[in-house]
Amino acid sequence: MVFNRFAGAALAIAISALSARMLTPGELGSLVAAVTSVAILMRMASCGLGQAAQSYGARESTEKRFFGRALIVATVPVSLMSLAALLLVGAMVGKLVLARDPEAQELFQVLQYGIPLTVVHFVGSLYVLGRREMRWYLWMSVFPVLASVLVLVWGALENQGLDAVVLAWMTQFVLSFLLGVQALVRRDQPATVTLVRTVVELYNYGWKSFGVSMAAFAAGRISLVMGAWFTNRAEVGLFAVGRSFAEALLLVYGAVGPLIFSYVGGMDHPKDRHLFIGRVCRVSFLVFAVISVGIAIVAPIGTRLIFGSQYAGSYVVVWMLLPGLVFSAQQRILENYLWGRAKHVPLILVHAISILVVVGGGAIFAPNLGATGIALASTMSFVVSFVLTVGIATRSDGLSVVGLVLPRAGDIRLLSRRFSSLAMGLWKER
Repeated sequence: MVFNRFAGAALAIAISALSARMLTPGELGSLVAAVTSVAILMRMASCGLGQAAQSYGARESTEKRFFGRALIVATVPVSLMSLAALLLVGAMVGKLVLARDPEAQELFQVLQYGIPLTVVHFVGSLYVLGRREMRWYLWMSVFPVLASVLVLVWGALENQGLDAVVLAWMTQFVLSFLLGVQALVRRDQPATVTLVRTVVELYNYGWKSFGVSMAAFAAGRISLVMGAWFTNRAEVGLFAVGRSFAEALLLVYGAVGPLIFSYVGGMDHPKDRHLFIGRVCRVSFLVFAVISVGIAIVAPIGTRLIFGSQYAGSYVVVWMLLPGLVFSAQQRILENYLWGRAKHVPLILVHAISILVVVGGGAIFAPNLGATGIALASTMSFVVSFVLTVGIATRSDGLSVVGLVLPRAGDIRLLSRRFSSLAMGLWKER
């Protein structure tokens, strides 16, 4: 998972850097708004089947039963319905969501056809993650993005501009779809399941998880869309660059967060769960804080070096986002814990409030402050989301606030031992 996150982050930064150098800040802002709208609609179109796929994938390894065929039968109608909906109302949705940006609307009309393709990839990749087939999950995560980077490199060499960037995204969508299909048809468990009953169970699980999953995803992405509502597209481009740089902080979360769901779900004793999540939260907070300081130090030079001089001012966005992202990473860890405990339903209220805070803050700050106003609103929403999630975790599962947020001497010793062991291993290899 660590390698997956670092490889994925490196490729994502490459995509952002190449796109930023090939496009003007305004063009980049329109592209980001269109791509983010597509991503939010994709999560909506999945109807919660991604979380169902991860849950049933985890069951497959213990029950020795094959759920892939049922997932295919459940996913195909959802993908076809999303495609039909786009053909009927896609243009209207684009104009409604991206009303102030005609170029973003045009981009959305092309990129929207990636929605049913990425639904299949989303379900297939989480199915593989549930089965803990980490090498296959790495391949599914990295290969489509790598192909997209190669198309962008070609576009940069040929001076193709925006057309090459759109082609790169469509290439990623198509390859993601093919890998998603392959993940769902691979079979290594001899036993089959009752098809109709299992499909019904998948839909039931999906709908129960849909609201929480959709709200969480929208809360994390809405800032990139709502920037187009309250400011100009060039400011959205600056914010997108700053956010891309600041989100290097989430590499550590990405290496552990998605697995907490699976591990907590397999723990029977409350004491074990509480000790586990307490240690994870406290240690990760120390790591996040240290990494955020490092990112803040290199941001003024790093943003200019990676993305170009026209985005040099985006380091201020990085500084304003980092405190909020520390709390956001902690919130996501606790959220995965609550998913593992099947106590995730109240999280829909948390994310709904978070969306209201970021949109309300954006309406207040973005018209005058531009990109920094979007960043300020985002940080406010991240802090509110963390506080509310801590409240749910402590009230519904008996966790201690102090046990979650106050580092202990043993946590520092643990980190010291781990880093010392890593350093010694690297030195021996050298």
